[in-house]
Amino acid sequence: MTWSVTVENRGVVPAIDVDVIDVLPAGFAPMPQTYQVDNSQASTGTMPTLTLLGNGIYPIPDGFSNVTINGVTVVNEGPALQFNDVDLNPGDKVVLSFRTDATIGLDVGVYVNQAYVIDDKWMPEDQLVSSSVAEAPVEIRPSGVFDCATIIGQVFNDGNGNGYQDNGEEGIPASRITALVAGTA
Repeated sequence: MTWSVTVENRGVVPAIDVDVIDVLPAGFAPMPQTYQVDNSQASTGTMPTLTLLGNGIYPIPDGFSNVTINGVTVVNEGPALQFNDVDLNPGDKVVLSFRTDATIGLDVGVYVNQAYVIDDKWMPEDQLVSSSVAEAPVEIRPSGVFDCATIIGQVFNDGNGNGYQDNGEEGIPASRITALVAGTA
């Protein structure tokens, strides 16, 4: 799945070295090698770098327990991405895009991505966030091919490590198999 975050400077002063924080819903695994920048509408030629912050880890102003702007609170607990050092003149925009894998931890349903801009040059600290919280829904729909997978086979003690059940290699009764993708089951 490809995600695109469009950042536009609607102000009257340049935005210099601001960071964009994108907090994904839990169950999505970002693929940093797919990160791309479209700066064709940015007179600054800005080329932000990408930092992965971890699950549910994102900048929150000192003294606050969350990021809430105009009644919208960042609640996602998934991976957070920080796009560093965005420079935009008034009227400029940049599109930041990347791909994610949907892990097996996701159920069918609607998930909401959340993003906001921070500028650590502003004081006091409660002014760290310098945008609204943007939200965009994504829907995971059922798939007749992938939703109900069946594993057929036998679990056995592979004594010689060749990957095949040979004579004398007994099965292991009542075995449970768990599929793991990016650490989620």
